[in-house]
Amino acid sequence: MVHKANILFISTFYPQRELLQYCQFVHEEAKALVRKGYHITVINPRSDINASYSWELEDIPVLCIPYQAWRTNYSYSINGIFLFHALRKLGKSFFSQFSFIHVHNCLPEGKAALLLKKEFQLDIPMAVQIHDLNVEKGAYIRSRIAKRFFSKCCREIYRDYDYCIGVSNMVSHLIRSCLPPADRKKVFTAYNGYDPAIFNVSSNHIKAASPIRILFVGNLIELKGIRCLIHAYCQCVPHFSVPTELWILGRGILEKELQGLAHDYHMDDHIFFKGYVLPEKVGEYMNECHIFAMPSTFEGFGCVYLEAMACGLPCIACTGQGISEIIENSRAGCLIPPHNLDALKNSLLELVNHPATRESYRKRISEIIDNYTWDKTVSPIVKIYQ
Repeated sequence: MVHKANILFISTFYPQRELLQYCQFVHEEAKALVRKGYHITVINPRSDINASYSWELEDIPVLCIPYQAWRTNYSYSINGIFLFHALRKLGKSFFSQFSFIHVHNCLPEGKAALLLKKEFQLDIPMAVQIHDLNVEKGAYIRSRIAKRFFSKCCREIYRDYDYCIGVSNMVSHLIRSCLPPADRKKVFTAYNGYDPAIFNVSSNHIKAASPIRILFVGNLIELKGIRCLIHAYCQCVPHFSVPTELWILGRGILEKELQGLAHDYHMDDHIFFKGYVLPEKVGEYMNECHIFAMPSTFEGFGCVYLEAMACGLPCIACTGQGISEIIENSRAGCLIPPHNLDALKNSLLELVNHPATRESYRKRISEIIDNYTWDKTVSPIVKIYQ
């Protein structure tokens, strides 16, 4: 392997020793870049720890550092300053060993890294990668004044970076809208990907024809559309032509409420809450299922759709999300309007009751899915590292 550059990732999005499922997509990107010959070191800032510690995840060194984080309307920008002070303690010599700094998130990481570059006068190119649709909208901020402040901070950060990366064309378009025309050429798309060693159509498993299993994988929060999915599924059960089950992988603040909802529908023997599942086991669950449904309404991309498709599952997703670019262009799944219960029910009925429809989607998936392995989707990132 040819010796290549030392790259520093700075990301609050990263798996944790106590929760390996968390934000696997950044780790998978790092692994793919390592396979390309790059040396990746990760700084994982955490507001829930009191002391720094180091560990390795699949031979990638990870330095977890504590930083103060506020929970206010203006906390995103303020936390960038707090994170800068935490990073500064590592000293200029630590950062000078890297030839490229790659941060994930505009705030707080993006702001902190810019302050660090100015403080230490680092002559190192930097990229900021955005993983969701909250490019400059302040979607989680209630105050209108704070939203405008958030937007202003984000626009200034994008302006000062050498490169801006969106995980879908939709995210990249939103970033470009924050920049003057002359700066928009520094924005490009690097899709998330999937690991074909974990996510594939298993040749060792013969999928049972019945019951037809519908799978959801994600955090049990409102934005993922899980409540809508349970309502749709329960209302469809009397109209399905074959026995069905709904498998739910993940946990979150809605878990008890959703279990209660399933119970109220008398669907305890149809809906199964599996909890958190280790990443390497998710592919096994996918190979036990027939349909993947996650009507999420706020996805910059959504790796889990690709992972499901790699296991041969037609997907149900919402329009206006990053993954819709791939599903729409390849006609490899069903796209429905966000929050549209009737459209979701119609898609479930179509995929459950018509095996020929599922098979046609599977055929289209097989024609395009190889283009989205991590080793291929990191190619645009490799170009800026060179």
